[in-house]
Order: sequence, then C-alpha cells, then structure tokens
Amino acid sequence: MGLAICSPAWTFPGGLPSTSSSQQPGEICYNAPGNFEATLTVTTEHGCIAQLEKPVYVTGYPKPQADFTLSTSTVESAGAVFVFNDHSSPDVVRWSWDFGDGSPQDHSGPRVTHDYSPAAPDNIYYSFESQLVVTTRYGCMDTLRKPAKL
Repeated sequence: MGLAICSPAWTFPGGLPSTSSSQQPGEICYNAPGNFEATLTVTTEHGCIAQLEKPVYVTGYPKPQADFTLSTSTVESAGAVFVFNDHSSPDVVRWSWDFGDGSPQDHSGPRVTHDYSPAAPDNIYYSFESQLVVTTRYGCMDTLRKPAKL
C-alpha cells in the first residue's frame, strides 16, 4: 500500500516557469539550449519527504525577430488604407496581425492591407496600435507593435 502524495514541488532552474506545484507541470520553456536539472520533491500525507533529480537536455530553436513596415496605400484617396509588409526573420511560417481597431483578427500572411475608414469616420487624427505576432515551425514566437497614424 502506497502513501498519498500531498504536495509535489518541481524546480526547473533556468526554465519558465521555474517552479510548479502541479503533479503534471506541463511545458517548461528555456531561453537557451543546454543541460539543466529538474528536481521533484514530494511530501506524503505523513510528512515523509523524497527528492529526485534528473538531468534534462534542452535543444533550442532560435527565436524569430518580428519586424514590419506599414505605409498608406496610394490607391485610396481617403488615406485610411494601410499596407503592412513583414520583414521578420526568414524562419517564420505564421503571421497574426491585429490592427488595433477592433476588427476581426483573421488576417494572415506576410503582406496584408487594412482599411481603417470604418474605425476613423471623421477626417481627423487617429492612432491605432498595430501588432504582428510571428511563429516559426517549432512554435517559437515574437511580437512587435507599431502605431498606425491616420
């Protein structure tokens, strides 16, 4: 008959998160590849404590660098249409754009056009914070925000 574990305590030096009190701690992220130690300390219902350390080798993938330019379209006379061009690192396979005006976020691809006219009906100054989130095939992500000024 085994004893019930009352409190597991994980530590992952160099990882994010670096600690967990869950029996299944989930995904731990490291900023760089290398050798790390994962430690599990458990306490039973009777106060017995046991500890186990295991080496973990982390294979790293490079973090992408998000970058983009935005410019007004010369086709539109209203000046509220912008062209967004991705200039991120070449390993990006997914782009998620948010134009900061509450429009649906179903835009993808390295080059998109967005019309701010519905969000800026008057011919006055507006500024929206546009955002690009890029993802590599390994799931590594980066985010960049820039203002779109009308």
